[in-house]
Amino acid sequence: MKYLFVLFWTLLTALPLYAETPRLVPLHQGYALDNPRVLVQQRLFGLAHGITLLAATCVREPAYRETLTLAYAEWNEQQSATIEAGMRGLARYYFDEHAAEATRLDIVRALGLKERLKLKPGSPQLHAACDTFVEALQKPRYDLRQLYLLQSLAWRLAAATATQARAEACRARLPAEETAQLDAATMQWQKAYDIRVEEAKTILDQRWADAQLDGTLDEWLAQAREEGKRSAVAERCKALAQWLMTRNADPDDDFQPEP
Repeated sequence: MKYLFVLFWTLLTALPLYAETPRLVPLHQGYALDNPRVLVQQRLFGLAHGITLLAATCVREPAYRETLTLAYAEWNEQQSATIEAGMRGLARYYFDEHAAEATRLDIVRALGLKERLKLKPGSPQLHAACDTFVEALQKPRYDLRQLYLLQSLAWRLAAATATQARAEACRARLPAEETAQLDAATMQWQKAYDIRVEEAKTILDQRWADAQLDGTLDEWLAQAREEGKRSAVAERCKALAQWLMTRNADPDDDFQPEP
C-alpha cells in the first residue's frame, strides 16, 4: 500500500508545474540515426514517457485513480530495468561527464518531447484515452523489454546483411589474391555469427509487426543490403578481410553491454 501511495504521488507530480530552465545543455540534437543502440533507447524512452504522461493525467480524474495507479504500478515494475538502462544510456549520450546529474526532465527536453498532454480535465478525449489505458498496457507494443529485444535483433540482422553485401561487392573489385583472403575471412565470420543471425531471422519472421519498426522485414533487409553495397569503396574493400576478424564485425557490436 505504501508503494502505491508513493507511486500515485509520483504520478501526480510527474508533470512540471512551471517551465524550469534546463539544468544541463545536451551535446546532441535529434535522433541518433548513426547509433542504433541509442536510437532504440530514444524510441523506448519516448514511448515510456508518453505512457507516464497519460497515467499522470488520468490519475487526476477520480474515476480512474485506483485502477490506473495499479495498472501503471504493475507495468512500471515489469519495465523498470529497461527504462533505467535506457535513461543511463541516454544520459551518457546527451550529457557525457555530466550524465550522473541528468534528470528525466533533462532527457525529455534533450529529445524534444512534450512535458504535458493537452487534454482538458473531464473532456471526452481524456476519458476515451483513460478508458483504454489499462487494456492498452497489456499489448506487446508497450512491452519495452520485448521491444528492445526485437529491435536489437533487427539491427543484428541489418548489420549482418550489410556486411554480407559489402563482402560480395568487394569480391568484384579486388584482385584474385585479395579475393581469396576475403573469401577465407568471410567463411570464418559466417562460422562465428551465422547461428545468431539465423536466430534473429527466425524470430523476426514471426514477430516483425511486434518490433514496431517502419516497413516490412524485406524492406528493412533491402535497405541494409544497399547500405552494404554503397560502403564497398576501394579503401574499405582492401581492409575488409582484416576487419572481419575484429570485434567491430560482430553484428551485435552496436548493442554490446555499456561499461
